Amino acid sequence: MIAIRTSTAGELPGLAAFYRRSGYRQPVAAADRVLAAERSGAVLAALRLVREHGLLVLRGMRVELSLRRQGIGSALLQAAQTSLAGEVCYAIPYRYLSTFYAQIGFE
Repeated sequence: MIAIRTSTAGELPGLAAFYRRSGYRQPVAAADRVLAAERSGAVLAALRLVREHGLLVLRGMRVELSLRRQGIGSALLQAAQTSLAGEVCYAIPYRYLSTFYAQIGFE
């Protein structure tokens, strides 16, 4: 079973390792709100909600390559919407992902 939750600061090393494996090179900071999808303690997917210049930005959405197209990313995105609780948030997705992010109202 996959669980999605907000990670704690103590989990940053494991999240950073997940991001390195996925090819994401931006650092994960203690101030970031990181949502992770896990199974048996292993991170399968994650995204960061980051404050930049006073704005909240969705960054670093990654799903393990072998697990893509199984709904994990969509579930993680839905959890992000719940976590945002009406906060204004921005995302700058690749064009081919625009429809994916539109699931929760990104334009």
